[in-house]
Amino acid sequence: MDPQQKVLEVLMKDARETSEDIARQTGLDAEAVDEAITELEDEGVVRGYHAVVDMDRVDSGVQAIVELNIGLDQETGYDEVAQRIAKFPTVDALYLVSGDFDLAVLVSGDSMQDVSQFVSEQVAPMSPVTQTVSHYMMETYKEGGIIFDHRDDDDRLSVSPWGCQTVHSHSLSLASGSSSSSRRHAMMWFHSASGSRTFPLRGRLETPLSRR
Repeated sequence: MDPQQKVLEVLMKDARETSEDIARQTGLDAEAVDEAITELEDEGVVRGYHAVVDMDRVDSGVQAIVELNIGLDQETGYDEVAQRIAKFPTVDALYLVSGDFDLAVLVSGDSMQDVSQFVSEQVAPMSPVTQTVSHYMMETYKEGGIIFDHRDDDDRLSVSPWGCQTVHSHSLSLASGSSSSSRRHAMMWFHSASGSRTFPLRGRLETPLSRR
């Protein structure tokens, strides 16, 4: 295994390790470790370092995974659409995926309303976007290789931005004689030890879908 790969494996587990710690774990000297890290950063292999945060323990708003369906043409590709969406500060991550939808977007906001407004006003109106479905984060069980274990024995129903999930689906209607519209369905699931219940949120909402 080359030095870069050895150093990378350690950094992926804990990026706070010092050069001396990495040297002891890999059998390299500290100077070789520093050189490998510099090369990894210069080559764009290591793009950055971040902390894995338990959002249930901090007041940091809400997150949602937003599925996007994209209608491509000869002049528009996934890369172009992704670059436009990635420029928004509220977008934390963006992936091209296989399956029933094309792009998966991780979005953060101060509230569910903020995220919903961002999706409906900034993302859905983009001309290549034909459908969006938003899933709000309810609970984090594992992230960055770290298992979160902060559940207690209290099974009472708790309602909070992190204790429910809202789904918004925006579908484009192109039927003859009807105007294009964005239809949003919002449902909330309340979970407890005795089971789960589903409630509609504000019913079915219809708003114009502008085309740019």
